[in-house]
Amino acid sequence: MQKLRSIATISNAAMPSDLKSYLVQKMENIEKTYHCDMGDILSVILLEKQEESYLLDKGLEFYEILSFSHADWIHTVWASSDGYSEDIYIPFSTETKELVERRCC
Repeated sequence: MQKLRSIATISNAAMPSDLKSYLVQKMENIEKTYHCDMGDILSVILLEKQEESYLLDKGLEFYEILSFSHADWIHTVWASSDGYSEDIYIPFSTETKELVERRCC
């Protein structure tokens, strides 16, 4: 698991370049829109397929499938009650998709 709390850590993290570009742009837009630093309100969580158990105790807001040139990813969000959220990305598999679907509120 990688927990990324700033645009700089996303930029320096080991991940496919198209996913990295997507995340940097998305977080820059969030910071501009909400006039805040990303780490104050959210973290980007990158999971490996074998780390799907991280999702078991989370009530997830929604999910979507993102397609990049290298692979498909499942994107979901967990929002805690204290104004913090996690933008979670995990490589696509049918089993993981089914788990995420069951965890969505």
